[in-house]
Amino acid sequence: MSKPKIIAINHKRNTQAALASLNNDLDSEPLSKGDKLFLFTTAKTGKLRKFLDDKLDEMFQVDPNLDKKKE
Repeated sequence: MSKPKIIAINHKRNTQAALASLNNDLDSEPLSKGDKLFLFTTAKTGKLRKFLDDKLDEMFQVDPNLDKKKE
């Protein structure tokens, strides 16, 4: 099992800078299938956090039903 990848983004409100930081981290150490990714951010607004989360889902084509509890 591979070691989890941890990305820390230190941009409080700047969406473009946060996205650039995320892209740089992923370019420097690409993920492989089955890798776990932990994203930490100092984002002050829920909008930026949601944007980063949505962007990761889009980049890695995450199934939107993955987080839903099975009923």
